[in-house]
Amino acid sequence: MRRRYRQDAPPDDVNWLITYGDMMTLLLAFFIFLFSMASADDALIKAVMSVVTDTREGSGIEADSGPIAEIRKAVEMRGLAADVQIIVERGEARLLGSDSVFFEPGSANIHPNAAILLKAVAAAIKQTVYEVRVEGHADDSAGTGGKYASNWELSTARASSVARFFEREGIAPDRLSVAGYAQFRPRYPPTPENRAQNRRVEIVLVRK
Repeated sequence: MRRRYRQDAPPDDVNWLITYGDMMTLLLAFFIFLFSMASADDALIKAVMSVVTDTREGSGIEADSGPIAEIRKAVEMRGLAADVQIIVERGEARLLGSDSVFFEPGSANIHPNAAILLKAVAAAIKQTVYEVRVEGHADDSAGTGGKYASNWELSTARASSVARFFEREGIAPDRLSVAGYAQFRPRYPPTPENRAQNRRVEIVLVRK
């Protein structure tokens, strides 16, 4: 009688070890990919924060960031450094311009010379994602003597004129807001000597 010999199948543990090895290789590759992505994100975050964070204030806009530096340059090139200030405080950048720079007395129409400066300011703002708040301020003298009933109307109209100018220059309207504070938020003590400095428009850049 012929004997038949049975060929044994390979042990089951060999098969699952192969599958397990493949799975571990894939998991290792996946975690290496996640780690590399996390490292890239950290680098990107640090680069962005170096632009929009003022380390002296803890958070906000950096005093020497690119757009702020361009605005400073535009002010200096036009010889307006004595009349226009750029201040970074509480995480906001403020461009303070006396009313004599931007407007005729008692008027909300932008002076032609100021329009040149505002064009440069608008070009710098468009490079950012900052929100823009335009604030109008008056002094504590009684009445405006013009077509505006009070400093409320005059300060708001002037702020609105600047906002509309920025909109025409291509800044999205949903980034713009307007406020008129009349004489009730003086930057300097409300004395006759400080009236000219308290009559101003402030262009405030705020990080979203």
